[in-house]
Amino acid sequence: MLNTLDLGRSVSKEDYKKELPELRSRLLEAQRALLAAGISVLIIIEGMDGSGRAQVVNKLHEWLDPRGIQTHTFWKPSDEERERPAYWRYWREMPAAGEIAIFLGGWYRDILTDATCGNIKENNLDARLTPVNDIEHLLAYDRTLILKFWYHLTENAQEERLKIEKSTPDDRYSSTKEALKGRANLTLWAERVLRNTDMAHAPWFLIEAEDTRYRDLTTGYSAV
Repeated sequence: MLNTLDLGRSVSKEDYKKELPELRSRLLEAQRALLAAGISVLIIIEGMDGSGRAQVVNKLHEWLDPRGIQTHTFWKPSDEERERPAYWRYWREMPAAGEIAIFLGGWYRDILTDATCGNIKENNLDARLTPVNDIEHLLAYDRTLILKFWYHLTENAQEERLKIEKSTPDDRYSSTKEALKGRANLTLWAERVLRNTDMAHAPWFLIEAEDTRYRDLTTGYSAV
């Protein structure tokens, strides 16, 4: 899946400006239709370090009516969360009817972090993914639209992006050096996770993130 993404797609400033008004209009129209129909939306954002996941979230808040959107990040579990079932902290943040929830990483962050750190073996990956597929199937059955985005960078693009950022803004790696060192292993595990959780009711959208305008427009159009 991921080896098809390194194509260097881009969007010019002029084309971006031309496309943006129509895209924003379509997104707002879709948001109003979902509210009227009582359908909730769960958007999961994941990808390579340096791919601009936080920037994508900011764009969605800018383009949509922010009154109907909540963004959630999930760091290390609190004492209260550790006393509860593993997916309790995600379940309590699910969007109500007509609302949109954005999960930065969500349950995929824990799985990919454990896998890249050697805490998951290939022969027990299915055991970690089974509850994910079950939850997403249940949500879809309960009228929740699920959209999952993976943002990918070539190795050279990732190195350049992380040099600009000076450090990795997420908790998967502690530094640019560690992120680049762990890139191959993360890509290997991400390929397995994406392939086994890409469902008709909860599809993955794989997006090249080297060009920020292409990344943002493709995200927006995939959502509508």
